[in-house]
Amino acid sequence: MKLNVYNIDYRDIIMSEKSINNIMNEKEFMDDLNKVYEISNELNSKLNLYYKCFDKGADFDSSDNVKMRNFIDSFLDSIEFEKTAQNRLSIIRKLVLLKSDYLISAIEDKKLDSGSKKEILSSAYTWAGSYHVGIFEELIFEMENENLLTPFYRELIKGVKSIGLSFTQLDVSWESVITEINSILLNKFNNKTEKTVEFIHKNNLMDKLPEGSKADRCYSILVEDDNADCGFSTQSYGEFFEVEVDEICSKLYDLNLVLEELSDDVFNMKENWINYFNSLIDAFSERDCDKLIEMWRKVDFEWMKVRSPIQVVHCMEYYNDNIRNCVEIEWDLRLVNPARNDASAVMDSVKSMYNSYMNENDLKNKNDNKNVYDVSISALENVQLYVGKPLMYFGKFFNGLFSAQVIPNDEVVSAQTGKKVFAFADFVLENEKAAPAMKLSNQVFGSDFVAELKDIACNKPDVWHNNYSITTVGHELGHILWKGTDTEIVMNGSGNFKNIEEYKATTGGLVAFFKSDDVDKYWKELFYDFVERAIKLVAWKKTGPVVPYYCEGLIHLTGLFETGVLKFDKENEKLDINMSRESFDNMSKWIIKNYENLFSVYLDKKDANEFLSVFAKKGNDGYFMPVDSVTCEFAVWYYELYEKIGRETLD
Repeated sequence: MKLNVYNIDYRDIIMSEKSINNIMNEKEFMDDLNKVYEISNELNSKLNLYYKCFDKGADFDSSDNVKMRNFIDSFLDSIEFEKTAQNRLSIIRKLVLLKSDYLISAIEDKKLDSGSKKEILSSAYTWAGSYHVGIFEELIFEMENENLLTPFYRELIKGVKSIGLSFTQLDVSWESVITEINSILLNKFNNKTEKTVEFIHKNNLMDKLPEGSKADRCYSILVEDDNADCGFSTQSYGEFFEVEVDEICSKLYDLNLVLEELSDDVFNMKENWINYFNSLIDAFSERDCDKLIEMWRKVDFEWMKVRSPIQVVHCMEYYNDNIRNCVEIEWDLRLVNPARNDASAVMDSVKSMYNSYMNENDLKNKNDNKNVYDVSISALENVQLYVGKPLMYFGKFFNGLFSAQVIPNDEVVSAQTGKKVFAFADFVLENEKAAPAMKLSNQVFGSDFVAELKDIACNKPDVWHNNYSITTVGHELGHILWKGTDTEIVMNGSGNFKNIEEYKATTGGLVAFFKSDDVDKYWKELFYDFVERAIKLVAWKKTGPVVPYYCEGLIHLTGLFETGVLKFDKENEKLDINMSRESFDNMSKWIIKNYENLFSVYLDKKDANEFLSVFAKKGNDGYFMPVDSVTCEFAVWYYELYEKIGRETLD
């Protein structure tokens, strides 16, 4: 499947003598970076206008609005969907945010079979992805036209775009294969994830660490093999996806040839960039599955050495495969916001909280905790923080962008070099402000609650950014805590590690806040944000890759109902929300106590399901539901309401 992109190859643009000889200092570079940031913001603002293109108003018949409406409706025609307000919003959300949740609901409304669903989602992926690639092309044109940044970084950015197109082709192939092989595996064990994971481990079908033990993630594909005793064997990405990977490696090689002829006089990162891209070529070229972790670990080591306000990120996450944790096909370029790149207060509070717990009763020296403490504290002490936005993105990101990230996942690398934390605050805020008012939110939360949240986003930017730092940067830092080099592989026997790890991350940031001196100042705004998110996560029940966040939401909701923050009248279908300070304090105490229970599970390296099963279990339909009866009643009601009116805007 090929993306339709503008027929412009910026690598053929000949640089002028002036641009070649252009020498910048760091301040001048950051000034230019700010201009690139603003160009990107302007292009994103135009994208957000799609939310309003069907609104009746004075400019309804403007040429831009007509063009946008035709663009949306033509895609609806191509997938044979009615041009209703709900369907249009589903497509606009896919185009603007690249998220498929509303579109999946629309598909389910039509009761289409799995084959049709797959075809429609694939078409939407290509359609929306092509549009975003067009935005990247426009940004590059503006950057070239204004001669922004240095020749080295302009060529880097253009190369990243070209390579990204090839990563996207690889992602399409990867998604199809992963879906098919996991379906075969699950059918073999009656859709029992735990039994399937047990089979994988028993037959040594995971990638291996250099010392020979099982790794917690894979850079290989499982294939049916009649010559293998268990019926399956593995092949590296480079072997299985040979055509796609060869194209990626060829483009990486070409980019390095270009960079070799230029200099990075601003950050002196030329050698680091070239080493990073060479390590990617080496890792993708490796065919021996027993050496893949070692090779990709080298990639992460080289990547951690790249310290610049422009960051390029490779395959890191594995939310889409909870059987073997096959690493997804990701490739993107991220930009720091020169005006807002600090969250030191949150970082300090998380470190303080963690050290306080570990020093209590000499916890860090008990059992095997020293390894856990050393790995976590080393990663915390060496965090590189990048607050900014995704500038260009490809592959898996055409199914939706995240709001923040902490990587690499390899704890051996992190113990030596730390981690990079990325936070996309501006990107998230602008999308919040642009999103239409929804009937579901108004009915569930009430107009006053919704108005409070909108007021924070639109009129209190400093308060909003502070909340974001606590909840989102705090979440990413929370991922670092309580994990040693083998924690994930030991705790993931049931395939549920991710399904408690997201909760652990969020509560780590929250507990650090609860124990800080800022509680009295920011409790109210954070309370609104927390309650809204906990409830809205229920809508992700059937959206596979984000099920870990759905599970997180079920645990939060259990606490909110147990502490009386939420009360649900099933008969009258009414939710009461107590937003008093006393209610907040009760909630925070519950969260602290539950967090202490949780990190004990991590320190003892128990199976993740021991904690998860207290709050959520899978039903006969294969979806997790709350154990607590009241929470379950509410979750059922909310999801049914979401299916009914979740895509309706407020009139």
